Amino acid sequence: MAATALLASTAPAGAQAIVVLNHSIARDCYLFAKMGSNLKRGIEICDDALSHEPLSRHDRAATYDNRGVMKKALGQQDAALADYTKAIETDGRLADTYINRGAILISQKKYEAALDDINKALAMGVEQPHIGYYDRGLAEHMLGRYEEAYFDYKRALELRPDFQLAQDMLKYFVVKRVPAKTPG
Repeated sequence: MAATALLASTAPAGAQAIVVLNHSIARDCYLFAKMGSNLKRGIEICDDALSHEPLSRHDRAATYDNRGVMKKALGQQDAALADYTKAIETDGRLADTYINRGAILISQKKYEAALDDINKALAMGVEQPHIGYYDRGLAEHMLGRYEEAYFDYKRALELRPDFQLAQDMLKYFVVKRVPAKTPG
């Protein structure tokens, strides 16, 4: 299957909201991102939190990430990318933000940059690693690194056996056993 046709039929896994624990406007921003409803209002709440609340570095970065999640859901890819980048600049310890940014980079066909972010996130430890392995597999697939992609989709299914996106991608593969060569 041609790479462009494959990309048209697949997408990176969904973005992950990052928890803000205190009771604040930033917490409300998180809840809107988590619920995925009334996204425009959620973005306004995130804007208010970023403009008017004294946030810790972690909560400010999480709020940028959560706003990016909502912008991505509204199809505002460039704006979401800018928010994920701002979140990473604010606090580079939020592993899920690297996964979220990697997903945007995949949709922009910037596969090597996506792999850099996703690999960093997986090394840091993410809340839902099956998403990271799936997205990494997708980027590798688009780069023609089929063996690596296959094993990442498989790893995603090991971590989450009911993960439909990975199951669907594995349908593109046929595994054949080849006899080993004898020395001599």
